[in-house]
Amino acid sequence: MRKKKKSNVTKITIDKNGINYYSAIELIRTLNYGDLKTRPQNEKYDVFLSEYGEDGPFLLNFYVLDAESGRLLKKQPDFDSDVVITNGNQLTRHFVTGILYFRPDLKIEHGVLNLYQ
Repeated sequence: MRKKKKSNVTKITIDKNGINYYSAIELIRTLNYGDLKTRPQNEKYDVFLSEYGEDGPFLLNFYVLDAESGRLLKKQPDFDSDVVITNGNQLTRHFVTGILYFRPDLKIEHGVLNLYQ
């Protein structure tokens, strides 16, 4: 019995479709702009910031639909990879810009636009 080796992320790009995760040259998965969903009724914004810890950085949050449970899940852009991602803020800024262009129906918190202008 052989265990399949886990695909490790070595490159992340953002284009007109969304965030693309690559292992070497192979595309592993994509988070499409179309996968982003509108907020539940008890929330104000579809894309917003949340604090990480007491003095930690702010994290970008958005909602996606969980395929297994059918519920809305709050997610953050996943820039976890096997190599060091030195331009994580630039990637996040491009992702927010893509949301503005390709998903104008989503309501974005003002703090997101101020942080990633």
